[in-house]
Amino acid sequence: GKNKEVENNLQGASRKEQKKIAAELRQKKYQATKDFIKNIKLLESKISELEKKEKQLERELSDPDLYKNPELMRQKNYEFNNVKRELSQLIIDWEFNTAELQKAEEKFS
Repeated sequence: GKNKEVENNLQGASRKEQKKIAAELRQKKYQATKDFIKNIKLLESKISELEKKEKQLERELSDPDLYKNPELMRQKNYEFNNVKRELSQLIIDWEFNTAELQKAEEKFS
């Protein structure tokens, strides 16, 4: 009787302590990963927008009529090259943040 009661209290306390430790770990993991997750979502949104812009410019640049207007053609080419350059940089940033997120998550698994 009495030993069983003491044993149950110890198990209850240890379960409560385990829950507390688990909650603290979740909080630490959240703190360690939240900025990477936020950056990744923002980068994915920007990448998506630029990919649409890139496709639009590709369509415009494939229009033979564009070449009748050399100034507009130069402008579209310039814009297209800027989009490609920016897209490349965003992808590099996304890869970096994804790798850092993975490292941060591995510390908690």
